[in-house]
Amino acid sequence: MFRSRLKPIGEFNSSSSIKYLGVFLDQHLSWNKHISDLCCKLRRANGALSKIRHYVPINILVNIFYAIFDSHMRYACQLWAQSETNSTQRVLILQKRALRVMSFSPPRSPSAPLFKSFEILTIFDLVKTLNIFFVHQHLNFKLPPDLCDSFNFKEVDHHYSTRCQSLRLLKCPKVSTATYGQKSFYIQSIAQWNLFKRQHPSTNLIELSTKNIKRLAKSDLLYQY
Repeated sequence: MFRSRLKPIGEFNSSSSIKYLGVFLDQHLSWNKHISDLCCKLRRANGALSKIRHYVPINILVNIFYAIFDSHMRYACQLWAQSETNSTQRVLILQKRALRVMSFSPPRSPSAPLFKSFEILTIFDLVKTLNIFFVHQHLNFKLPPDLCDSFNFKEVDHHYSTRCQSLRLLKCPKVSTATYGQKSFYIQSIAQWNLFKRQHPSTNLIELSTKNIKRLAKSDLLYQY
């Protein structure tokens, strides 16, 4: 008789993380497991860029960067890169290294001019543009029905004519924690859209096309580099 190696029904192994749709979810939602796995991919991408850069022109090299580096970094970044932590800073360091590799710059050269010359946003500014774009899609009714009530405008008090009311800013609910409240995707999207609206008070941002809203948000952030 052979001893069965099958586990009894209902018996499960505990795990500190699980991979779902390409994203590692850990028990504390710290995203450390996902970022560690991502950094391995980004380091391999930097290694490939350091070899390819000797054989292709810069415009082709930038396209390769978007294909093998940016595509991995961008995936689900609105979940794990809403705040600057020690883990997310590792991704930024690898992103800076990629730009130095492509430009043949020394390892400790300033990165801000490189981001501006390549017109590439840092991981944290990329998340900001994606948050703004998400709100824009919501206000234009282009999101799934389950997300239709995600954002609401502040109520207008006709007894007080203030600049904030005329801008039609989004209402931001109160939160009790900094980690899962203020740094959440929902709260950050509202904050960044309101800031974006204050920077362009005379522009009807809702009526802008998808292409133009992305271009305007990106140019605002690149201007600060």
